[in-house]
Amino acid sequence: MNNSRYLRITIQVICAALIFLQGCESVDRGYEGLVGATDPDKVKLQAGLKWMSPQPKIRPVSSDKMVVYCRIRNSSGSDIDISNAVANEIESLGYRLTRNIDEAQFTVNADVRYFGEGAKKELGPVVVGGVAGGVTGGVIGHNVGDGHTTEGAVIGAAAGALLGDIVANRNKIRDINLVVDVVIGERIEGQKVTTTRGSHDDVAVTHTDAFNKGGGTEGGDSSAGSSESQQVTIEEDFLYHANRATATAQRMNLTLAEAAPVLTDKLSKAIANALP
Repeated sequence: MNNSRYLRITIQVICAALIFLQGCESVDRGYEGLVGATDPDKVKLQAGLKWMSPQPKIRPVSSDKMVVYCRIRNSSGSDIDISNAVANEIESLGYRLTRNIDEAQFTVNADVRYFGEGAKKELGPVVVGGVAGGVTGGVIGHNVGDGHTTEGAVIGAAAGALLGDIVANRNKIRDINLVVDVVIGERIEGQKVTTTRGSHDDVAVTHTDAFNKGGGTEGGDSSAGSSESQQVTIEEDFLYHANRATATAQRMNLTLAEAAPVLTDKLSKAIANALP
């Protein structure tokens, strides 16, 4: 195949690439349809939740003692807010919320630790995109013709696979994760719970010197260090159970805004139902 035919294939591939890069909605819909035909689950929103540890066996109480002190924090720095959803779910289960911890039978402390896209890599879209691009490129190469249909198709398919990667990268299967640390406390009637907390700090400094004096070498070294620890024993009425929950949503082109309500709903239900 002469250089002019290579150039003609290249020009057609570049034109197709420009269409893809302009964000053509019909191309995205066609690609999504192709993925849906090969793996329908990829284009449907899927969500799940896992606890890091088994749920503790918390003692149930009579209805008049179903009082909960709830505090929600967000140390992740993200914009998501699950506080209202958690409070609503707790109340929907028949509990009464209070701001006075002294009258509470249970405490719920939740801290949002992470909200964002997971690190999981999805190869499926890239493979499907490569196939779609390869077919497109094959057609481009075939249309060049002039007695070199096979050569043109092979070259066009290779170039088209690159276009498929462009589409695949713009239409990724995304995992959005919401990770929350949860501590539930239960008041132990007639008993005191003992908790020992401590901290320890070590500081060490080492210094070494060497210098020449009258044809000889003298050296010296010095070191200093300090160690400090603190410990305190606390008696309280609550026995605490710590756990971590991770909610995950997955779908092609899933955004944080779309995942937030789904994940918030799952986390709030899970936290509320961790109560007895």
